[in-house]
Amino acid sequence: MEPTDDIEDVEILKARFDTFEQEMKASNEKVATVNTLARGLLHNEHPNSDEVIARQNQLNQRYNDLQSMADGKKGKLNTAHDVNTWHIECEETMVRFLSV
Repeated sequence: MEPTDDIEDVEILKARFDTFEQEMKASNEKVATVNTLARGLLHNEHPNSDEVIARQNQLNQRYNDLQSMADGKKGKLNTAHDVNTWHIECEETMVRFLSV
């Protein structure tokens, strides 16, 4: 879902994204555990070391891609929130000037 011009929608999206970020933080530990296990397999000269390395690299690449996309989404949400807040403040300022 993309940010909208409605501040309430943006705030809902931000709240959902905060939950997603918490899940990503929990996944950091899981990815670190997988990397530790992979290093252990390689250290013990696992017979399928090439496959272990390939899977480890694939996991890390996909996780890094996901983190990059999440960072981009967070930036868009923050920008949309800032823009919507600015529009509200402009409208309120105009109302004050027109009331005078």
